[in-house]
Amino acid sequence: MSCAIYGSYGFQRSAWRNRIAICKAVEALPSDAGKPKTSDGADPDPHGEFENHVGKVLGADKLSVASQLLGLRARFQNEAAAQAHTAVALSAHQLNARNQRFLDDAAELLGDDDFTAVFGVKPGAKVNLVLADPSK
Repeated sequence: MSCAIYGSYGFQRSAWRNRIAICKAVEALPSDAGKPKTSDGADPDPHGEFENHVGKVLGADKLSVASQLLGLRARFQNEAAAQAHTAVALSAHQLNARNQRFLDDAAELLGDDDFTAVFGVKPGAKVNLVLADPSK
């Protein structure tokens, strides 16, 4: 659910790209420089995990619906990322309400069975990904 809404690495995509680039640069150093190589050489795809999941779940016969869902998600994420750069931080309640609107729109688009298959919960289920007090 979190990957569907926030993506694999959240909304701060440029920050993650920079961190990935730094890690790749460190991995490229010779192993005798004291830096062990920890990667299997796979290139991380921080923005394809949910897209791949949707493609596998909905299959080739529902490409139009998959495309509409991914478009809905892109609009949601763009608006959320723009909001994140404003001076007014949303409360946990507001963030969860915004996320719920996306999920409700997705449920309307997909229908009950496909929504459950894609998101792992039944349409209308209340999902609170953001905790008011993260220590709880």
